[in-house]
Amino acid sequence: SLTPASDLAAISAFNDTEQQLDEGDTDLLPDLLSRAARDHADATALVFEGEALGYAELEARSNALARHLISLGVGPDTVVAIALERSFEMVIALMAVLRAGGAYLPLDPGYPQDRLAYMLEDSKADILVTHKEISDRLSLVHNDAPAHDAPAHVVSLEDTQLQAALDNLATHAITQDERNTPLKPDHLAYVIYTSGSTGKPKGVGVIHQNLTAFIASFSDLIKPEQALLALTTLGFDIAGLELFVPLTCGARIALLNSKRSKDPDALVSEAHKLLPDVIQATPSMWHALTEAGLNITT
Repeated sequence: SLTPASDLAAISAFNDTEQQLDEGDTDLLPDLLSRAARDHADATALVFEGEALGYAELEARSNALARHLISLGVGPDTVVAIALERSFEMVIALMAVLRAGGAYLPLDPGYPQDRLAYMLEDSKADILVTHKEISDRLSLVHNDAPAHDAPAHVVSLEDTQLQAALDNLATHAITQDERNTPLKPDHLAYVIYTSGSTGKPKGVGVIHQNLTAFIASFSDLIKPEQALLALTTLGFDIAGLELFVPLTCGARIALLNSKRSKDPDALVSEAHKLLPDVIQATPSMWHALTEAGLNITT
């Protein structure tokens, strides 16, 4: 090796990020989410467009949807595409897929339609959770690409029959016996696609064990009752930090719609109203936020 021993030791120490799980913790994200919902049932989990959603309701709604997804065949390593605008429903759908044991595939409705169609085809997603307006746009692209195999099931969350069915489903935490196959730490949690800047986008799978280790490494980022302002599109990997770190510790997420999350002036205005304790952003966005007048403590 051309690297001095002292440098190798420094690199090894820097990369030694192993975290000891708390007693009773598992390597399964649904268990961590349910524990937080139990311990912080009366706390606010999400704030969006002036409305709030508590931990107890988030738990109940995601568990009901998870049971519906299980009835459609979702289980470990089943890829479920989610094409939803930033909203309560987006987070509920993510959690429902994870609770059912499946792996979510984020499809940002703002992405080019041919890219979304390619991701659906390449991932072989069996189920698409969306709204009718978005699925209609995707279907137009499918018709221009005969090789594409459309998902076997399209779950439109505004469908009145679906809502009636969800109202009749149990809302307590999903057990391993309810899943089509027991969920294990080495099963997929989500599949995310690269930018495709050097060719076609490539899908990368992330397993539960890796995701929970990542979450544990940020355990000191935010405390219960504090707030994080979530800006990152779901199609970008770091969105997992913004959503799952707060939701596993009892903190609050201030979620902005797609338009406002990209507008520095709107972000500064929202920050002054929501008073978040934590904001995560790219260096270029930090520069734009400071230029727009946001006072930052790092």
